[in-house]
Parts: sequence; C-alpha cells; structure tokens
Amino acid sequence: GSLTVTLHLINGTGTTLTSFNVSYLGRVNATTEGRSPIWTVTVNGGAPEAALSYDTTGNLDVTKSTTVTGLSIAANAEFTISWKSDRGLGTGSSKQIGIGAVSITLPITPYSYGTWATDNGAAGGPNGDHDNDGVRNSLEYFLRATGSTFTATPGIAGGKITWPKEPGFVGTYTVQTSPDLINWMDVSSTVVGNTIEYTPTGAGKVFVRLQVVVTP
Repeated sequence: GSLTVTLHLINGTGTTLTSFNVSYLGRVNATTEGRSPIWTVTVNGGAPEAALSYDTTGNLDVTKSTTVTGLSIAANAEFTISWKSDRGLGTGSSKQIGIGAVSITLPITPYSYGTWATDNGAAGGPNGDHDNDGVRNSLEYFLRATGSTFTATPGIAGGKITWPKEPGFVGTYTVQTSPDLINWMDVSSTVVGNTIEYTPTGAGKVFVRLQVVVTP
C-alpha cells in the first residue's frame, strides 16, 4: 500500500506567489523492520521536489529543505504540498515513516547597504558614522537602525547578547571575543528569527564585538 499526506494552504500574501521556502523533519520509527519507505514531495501535484525527498534507509530523522520556484499561485488561491510513500523495497514489514516540524516561509527580499544608506541619508560609506553616535554605518545597517538618532549597542541580558538583524542584510558578519581588546577570536553565534545571539562562556573578563562587512 501507499500513504499520502497533503497539506492544504491559502496564498494570503495579497499577490501572486512565485516561490516559497519549505522545510520539514523526516522521521523514522521501527527501524529494525526490513522495508525502508521514502517520502516523495510535490507541490500542486507537480514534479517531485528532489531536495525534499526523505529516505528511511539510514534510520535517522533528517531535516529536508528547499526553495520552491517557478510557481504562479494567485492571491487567495489554495495550493497543496503532498508527501507520498509506499512500503519501500525489501521484504517483510516496513519501517514507520513520519513528518514533523513543517515550515513554510516566504523568501526574504535583499535590502542592500546602498538602499539603506539612501533611505536614511547615511553618508561616509560603510565605515563612516553619519550621525556621529560612535556606531559605524555598516553596523547600523545590520541592526536595522533608521534615521540619525542614537544607536545603542546591546549588552548582556539573561546571560546572552542579542543583536537585532536586518532580514534583508547583504554581507557577512562574525561575533568575536577578546580578553584584552587586542587579540580577537571568532566564535559561534545563533540565529533566532531576525536576531543574532551569543552566550559568553568561561571565567574571567571577556570583550565581545560584532564585525560586519557589507556587500555594496
């Protein structure tokens, strides 16, 4: 036999939908069984989205994701995402295949430094400080600062530092730490929605900074 799970959605964006991001967690149980089913995923009954195929052969839950493009879904129209699986190759009973943590989001429109600078009258280039508040233009752009008001940089709250992040930011960023403001080391940070978080670790004094390099 086969199993089909279909998610019905409505395009509520108010405009024609041409692409969206989709991710889900492919899940497996009863891993000692002989057959290994596979999820084949389609949008509106079209061709399978290869990047979203999930195979239980490895006996591991795996997140699959992609950006589906080439769509033309009218505003307020219904569309579907379907997962289909048969029993899989092999003999005997099948492993149990499942789905979790489904996420559907819209692609983020890039918002360049140049556009931000024009919108906010920020002269002096990325390394300048157009409003003389001690914060470089590039960092103000990253932090989603607007106008020429004072831009406060975050401190520690709840044991971590959280920087707001422009969703359409174009460039690279790195969180760095130093014991002496001379020698700096790159550290890992975490993306949480439209923010970047870093939790300081270890004993003793440590300085933290966010390095931002924009793409013109």
